[in-house]
Order: sequence, then C-alpha cells, then structure tokens
Amino acid sequence: MSNLNQIKQSLEEQKKQLLQRLDSFATEDLFLRDSVSEVSSAEHQMWLTEVAPLRMEVKAHSGNLLKEIQHSLQRLEQGSYGRCEKCGQQIDAQRLRIIATAAKCQECSK
Repeated sequence: MSNLNQIKQSLEEQKKQLLQRLDSFATEDLFLRDSVSEVSSAEHQMWLTEVAPLRMEVKAHSGNLLKEIQHSLQRLEQGSYGRCEKCGQQIDAQRLRIIATAAKCQECSK
C-alpha cells in the first residue's frame, strides 16, 4: 500500500507541474500575441516558423501526458491501477516504476 501511495504522490506532483507548465504557456501566449506588433515582420516570421511549432508540440505532449496521469490517478482510486486494461494481467512492477502511467502490460502494448 505504501508503494501505491508513493506512486499517487508522484503522479499528483507531475500533474501539478504539468498544470503549471500549461498555465505558463497560456500566459506566455497572451504576452507573445500582444508583443507581436513590437517586432519586425522578419522577426515575427522567424518566430512563427521556428519557435511556434516547437511550443505547440510541447503543449500537445504536456496535454497528452496530463490525460495519462489523470487516467492513472482515476485507476488508482478505482483499484484497477497496475492491471493491464487489455488482458487484465498484472503489469510488471518494474514497468510501472519506469512508466507510472502504463495502462497496458508490455506484451499488450506491442
């Protein structure tokens, strides 16, 4: 049980960090949108082609990871955490230590 509490605490901390990251992206997006008029067209174009896609990718990845964490926390509450969603077998403890959000055993995730 202590191990599940540690996993839950770790997932909660990751969730908190992701929410903060996503919130900071929203704040930065507003700032960047408002300051676009202060930069030259060439600088703005460079930002759009180089930085904006990377920011979007990080935001998307963070959003997906947040969903996985929320799903894992839900499974912890329901008592189904650690069981493969596909075959129902126990997920290897080492796999869960490495990927706390794993919802499938290694065999079923292939």
